[in-house]
Amino acid sequence: MYNAACTYLGEDRYSTLNGLKTPPSQTLNYVSCHDNYTLYDSMKWCQNQGAGASGEIEAAMKATLACSSYVLLSQGISFFQGGEELFRSKLIKEGEDYYDTITSDDACTLPDGVKMVRNSYKYGDAINAFRWDRKLTYQSYFKKFAEAFKTRTTLVKEGYLGVDYNAIQGSYTSGGTSYKYSRLWDDMVKTDANGHRAILAAQTEFSKMPSATLKDFYSILGGRMNGAKDTLGIGNGSLEVVYDSTGTYQSGDLLSDSQLANNAMSVSAYQHLILRRLS
Repeated sequence: MYNAACTYLGEDRYSTLNGLKTPPSQTLNYVSCHDNYTLYDSMKWCQNQGAGASGEIEAAMKATLACSSYVLLSQGISFFQGGEELFRSKLIKEGEDYYDTITSDDACTLPDGVKMVRNSYKYGDAINAFRWDRKLTYQSYFKKFAEAFKTRTTLVKEGYLGVDYNAIQGSYTSGGTSYKYSRLWDDMVKTDANGHRAILAAQTEFSKMPSATLKDFYSILGGRMNGAKDTLGIGNGSLEVVYDSTGTYQSGDLLSDSQLANNAMSVSAYQHLILRRLS
């Protein structure tokens, strides 16, 4: 949770060594890159230690989108492995080219014998080609990727992302404008019967102040849960949805009193939410 919040803010986790914070313009954020497994393949493997990972898994798609939009809507420079927005998968089946010659350094073998490839530069187009039909097959997800990109452009223009700041916590002034950053995660730490703690991976608050129109923002990333959803404290008042990776809410939706019962809101597994506080 701490690392995820630091990623969002662009903080140097080792800043105690030199007392400095890393500005967003010098922070490169990513969850997968070209020498590794694709994010989608990684998420499929994580579902059940590789079982079923040679097929399509919708929960892994939701997790891939949530992770990608979280990185995209972070303070730093966002970096992606090509094809994540198409749920790119790099698999070799028995009898196909390279199956017998690919090394264990470049692939892992799934329970059904299919090999999942990581460092694939020397294994040909059959592994590395982008399958553009997946853009149409998973169009609803692709549109959510596109919406996240558009949202980033808007937040950068509004001065919420890419701010070159000197301090994370507390407040500071730059160019005559005051900024405040803080991190909230205490009420997202829960322990289930199996001892798993991180129900919700990260919640980060950032704001531009003082401002009559630009209020606090919240970035919430839902992690793996025992059930379909869980709740976290969000306070009272009025909140506007800026982005929701699951499509449960649309951009511009206002959260009603019933959705904020007891100053808490429901968050689903693998859901990334950006909320703007109105009051």
